[in-house]
Amino acid sequence: MYKKRAFTLIEVLIVVAILGLLSAIAIPNFIKTREGTAENACQANRTMFEAGIEQWALDENKTKAEMQTKFGTSAAKKTIKNLSGDNIEYYFDPADAVCPSDKTKAYTSYVDTYGRAVVECPVSGH
Repeated sequence: MYKKRAFTLIEVLIVVAILGLLSAIAIPNFIKTREGTAENACQANRTMFEAGIEQWALDENKTKAEMQTKFGTSAAKKTIKNLSGDNIEYYFDPADAVCPSDKTKAYTSYVDTYGRAVVECPVSGH
């Protein structure tokens, strides 16, 4: 005699419940990973802009005061997206100075008292 084998309803429901539980555990981890990737991209962008500003100042023989006039001070930060002139476009594109996780918000910059460029992200947590 041939006996037909099939899954019972209980077995199918258990498999569906296990898959639901695994997806409930995995989805938040995927979201955290994506947010972490945006933070890493933001940090890399800020580092690139800081290096570009400092290279610009070195190549153009700019003093700390001239750098502060162009990029702001800690009390009066400037939006990088609006910068132009003085060959700055050769070192980076100011139009690209936006946070990867929120394209509507642009990075701000200033030159500290030691003459180092500091670029900040407007999105909290970056």
